[in-house]
Amino acid sequence: MPYLIRRPRPRRLVCAAASALALAAALPAAAAACTVSTASETQAFAHYGDSSWYTLAPGGSFVSSAPGWTLTHTTIQNGGSSFPDALTIAPNGTAITAPICVSSETPTFRFFGRQDGGYYAEVNVNVLWTNTNGQAEDVTAGGGNVGSSWAPSGVYDLGAMLPTESGNTFSVRLQFIPASTGGAVQIDDLYVDPYSRT
Repeated sequence: MPYLIRRPRPRRLVCAAASALALAAALPAAAAACTVSTASETQAFAHYGDSSWYTLAPGGSFVSSAPGWTLTHTTIQNGGSSFPDALTIAPNGTAITAPICVSSETPTFRFFGRQDGGYYAEVNVNVLWTNTNGQAEDVTAGGGNVGSSWAPSGVYDLGAMLPTESGNTFSVRLQFIPASTGGAVQIDDLYVDPYSRT
């Protein structure tokens, strides 16, 4: 089978070498079927006009540390009364979630974030997964500025980014990388939408 040669994509915030090393460490050797979470759901962003139902990602509240996550230059510290256990990622750090099972019924994800020091802060979010041929994939979900106060992120695509049309499921990890020239970024309460519904 011929190798697919892809043109490199520009990255605003990511050092290519560091991203490649983190990707290799975080992903399994081959894709495997998984089961989409049936954990309890909540309208976590209803206060912000988003009535979709969400499920907390594995370790996404950081109350019991961050089990299954791969963390570099990060700390878990008090982010205020609403976010007492927030993950702070230094500008030279990265955070990669525990595996999340994704299908066509897992369309999106969101989280809360804020700047923690510096004049500005940005965070880039990548989706790390392995395709059905066992090849590692690294897709940018999006990114942008975070403010000095806690606020919900935009709605990021998840299931729609993967070849789930045939009923395939994929074990993915989300990678958070702050801008190296900005301030630290705090994130908390990472949620995935388990069903395509509103």
